[in-house]
Amino acid sequence: MSIALLVACTADGVIGRSGVLPWRLPADMRHFQSLTRGHTVVMGRKTYDSLYIRPLPDRRNIVLSRNRSLRLKECELIHDIKQLSSLVSVEQTTCFVIGGGEVFKQFFPYAERIHQTIVHAQLHGEVCFPPINPKAWHREGDPRHHPADEQNEYAMTFVNWRRTGEALSLP
Repeated sequence: MSIALLVACTADGVIGRSGVLPWRLPADMRHFQSLTRGHTVVMGRKTYDSLYIRPLPDRRNIVLSRNRSLRLKECELIHDIKQLSSLVSVEQTTCFVIGGGEVFKQFFPYAERIHQTIVHAQLHGEVCFPPINPKAWHREGDPRHHPADEQNEYAMTFVNWRRTGEALSLP
């Protein structure tokens, strides 16, 4: 199993404000869907709640929560990242971690790739993505830019990162 982090953030790392994304960018949502459709997505309970309490269609949804009494329809629950290995087969190509901030921090050492959308806006928020150390990660391929337009309030750049060394194996 390969772990990839999938994040949209400002250049300063902002990913959330008051429990939601601080933007609505259809181009980024299309990018997100094209990467994750047919794959497993892992998210924290707060990220799941931001989906209006429904799983993402055409994906296997796994929710990480400390609440052992939590029950969610059409989602699998794990209570720590160690449990992910027992749920996802080794043969599966990629498992996408989609947030939030604490979940990204937990999975960061185990990720082999980061699919990052950099939102070109100065926005404030209380949840941030960890900084990407250029000594530990290198850009893969050319970044793709999408300008602001009538549907997308902000311009964005899609950047793919690959870890320069080995990612840690999940415990």
